[in-house]
Amino acid sequence: MGIVKTNRVDFVAFQMTGSAKKWWRDYLLNRQAGSPALTWDQFSQLFIEKFLPITLREDRRRTVSVCSRDASVLFDPRSTYSCVSSYFASYLVVPRDYLSAPVYASTPVRDAIIVDRVYRSCVVTTGSLKTRVDLLLLNMVDFDVILGMYWLSPYHAILDCHLSRPF
Repeated sequence: MGIVKTNRVDFVAFQMTGSAKKWWRDYLLNRQAGSPALTWDQFSQLFIEKFLPITLREDRRRTVSVCSRDASVLFDPRSTYSCVSSYFASYLVVPRDYLSAPVYASTPVRDAIIVDRVYRSCVVTTGSLKTRVDLLLLNMVDFDVILGMYWLSPYHAILDCHLSRPF
């Protein structure tokens, strides 16, 4: 799906539900009349600031390589599955596949959503360690990749929050 850069904000806003939809409606109502449309970068920054506190962003954001491309990664032991953003997925060289059964995922800003696409066996490199992960395709703007328990557990990952790095 080729979303034109100027339509990204409208496309994402259209898909919002719950608290995200209310936030966006309030934002538009309180905006000064005649203000220029937000760019994607401005919208992303506002959204991240609202729904992902700075302390959480600083403590949990890690840059690792996914399929030989640097990615902003959230290591999330509370997430069962690992996910990739639609934007980052467009750079993957791994073919996209359909899941045999859809997965219901919930995010902090949306109710449950149905996920039915996956990028299988993506190489994740952190330091000198190379691992593989199946990434569910998820519309998100705060991170390129979320690595959940299905990735963390088999590799016996230990998250050192004090040193802010995975082992």
